[in-house]
Amino acid sequence: LVLAERALKGNIDQDAIQKLREMATAHADETRRLRALWCLHAIDEVDSEIAEKLINDQSEYLRAWTVQLLAENATVASNRRNEELLINLAVRERSLLVRQYLASATGRLSKLAAWTILEQLASQSDNAGDRNLPLAIWHQLAQRMASDLPRALALADSTKIPALKNYILWYAPQLSATGRDAIAERLVNSTGKERVQLLSLFSAGLQGMRGLQQPKAWTAIANTLYDSTDASTRQAAQNLGAA
Repeated sequence: LVLAERALKGNIDQDAIQKLREMATAHADETRRLRALWCLHAIDEVDSEIAEKLINDQSEYLRAWTVQLLAENATVASNRRNEELLINLAVRERSLLVRQYLASATGRLSKLAAWTILEQLASQSDNAGDRNLPLAIWHQLAQRMASDLPRALALADSTKIPALKNYILWYAPQLSATGRDAIAERLVNSTGKERVQLLSLFSAGLQGMRGLQQPKAWTAIANTLYDSTDASTRQAAQNLGAA
């Protein structure tokens, strides 16, 4: 608190800052390293050099907080070197906790860095079993889908997280006519359980919407779906037809 107050007046001795940097990177107790990091952040002294050391710390809590503090500082987060640190961390990080922090951080990063990190996280199959990660990734991805729908649909095809794929295919038709066209085309080219699942997501995505322009591909598949022997398939198709 004292140092944060002094920082406002620019009255912190450089020796004190150096002591904090040493504590943050070399102290044997991870709680002391973490408190030193917080203090450095409070006096605006978390730069690329210290971040590069702490993002490789053996403690997942130090790595996670380094990610968060880099992202919170707009000037630091926009630094390409720091974005590269976060991208490289996403590739090698094994801690699900740190991956959660990485997912959240993408909301403050450039488009290129954010997409790269989200795609990396989506490719890690062990994230699917985590309680929070699929939703954390989806929350950030949903905000970017409208600006790059093809990339989002490509991610749906490549992701190792089934829930994330479903979220994308459910949300795409809500966004635009282009999204509805894309899902309708996928419906035509799908078969079996895949078709049933996609139809269900398509129908759920358009629930409550009306007066929409009919996708061109819908005419190629609609009658087959209306005449299905499966009641749930017929109902989903009718819901889409009504929309």
